[in-house]
Amino acid sequence: MNGTVSTGNPGLDPFTSNNMDLGFEWYFAEEALIAATYFSKELDGFIESKTEEKLVDPAYYDFINSDDQYEAGISQNPFTTPYIHSIPFNKGTNEVTGFEIAYQQPLSFLPAPFNGLGILANYTSVDAELIEGMSKNSYNFTLYYEQESYGARVSMNKRDDYITDFTGSNGNLEHGTTGPTHVDVSAFYNFNENLTFTLEVLNLTDEYERLYTTGDGTLDLMREYNHTGTTYFFGARYVM
Repeated sequence: MNGTVSTGNPGLDPFTSNNMDLGFEWYFAEEALIAATYFSKELDGFIESKTEEKLVDPAYYDFINSDDQYEAGISQNPFTTPYIHSIPFNKGTNEVTGFEIAYQQPLSFLPAPFNGLGILANYTSVDAELIEGMSKNSYNFTLYYEQESYGARVSMNKRDDYITDFTGSNGNLEHGTTGPTHVDVSAFYNFNENLTFTLEVLNLTDEYERLYTTGDGTLDLMREYNHTGTTYFFGARYVM
């Protein structure tokens, strides 16, 4: 196993951004909206990480020796073995462009009891080079039903695979994460004017998170599966 070190960089400059946004909004009915936005951002001094293999700085020796988790018999010797250091740095200028389309509307024109239905949806497309954590496409859709005393909503969000860092490991150029489809549910019930019960379900479809490496930049090599399961939250709120 490779020894790794994450460090700071006191010489970092703050990154700045010059932004241009152009938006259109049409409120075609009560609480109903169609919107479109084009955006362009020029990021100067964007902060990312790079790796460098070198010996651990002697300034950390006393800290290492006093760390209860350090066991010299089973750990790589940090005093004689080069460790892979992950160091933040200012990358230069990056440009991000894209657009977003949004739609929302309560379907109150439908006959009862369907007049409590409503829709929220948006789609975002981003064109960015060498920026960590950013997907090309992402989607969100929510269907809700609300009355005065109760309501519920189901939300779905999806994003493309994305690069989590460009430093990689073990000879790989990059680390990436797949973009699964997440479905969440929430509901409320007003028992009376003072007491409200709530329910929230996260990751209803029990999706896994898949992490991968890209080898020379063209491959999709699994390196880790994360499974958090479906999470349920029950709540009650009482207002005096």
